[in-house]
Amino acid sequence: MTSDSITTAEKIRLRGLAMNLKPSVFLGKDGPTAAVIAALDKALNQHGLVKVRSSPVDRALRKQFQESLAAATESVCVGATGHTASYFRPGVEIK
Repeated sequence: MTSDSITTAEKIRLRGLAMNLKPSVFLGKDGPTAAVIAALDKALNQHGLVKVRSSPVDRALRKQFQESLAAATESVCVGATGHTASYFRPGVEIK
């Protein structure tokens, strides 16, 4: 799923909703392992909008991890600030 599947206005709204969330999935220095992907997939199915906190790795690697997670979980990264990124799965009700 690409970021083109939702509009810019929707991304802005989702980032606003995500501000009040606490990270529910933590990404280690090993990147998106099968366990992390499974945890994010489960969280997205339950909540629709999830925050992921990543370990302190360099910016380019963190961006690559974010893209890999979005592709593996069929979600969209709606925003990333520092070590925290927010993911949304279209079609799932946000709880």
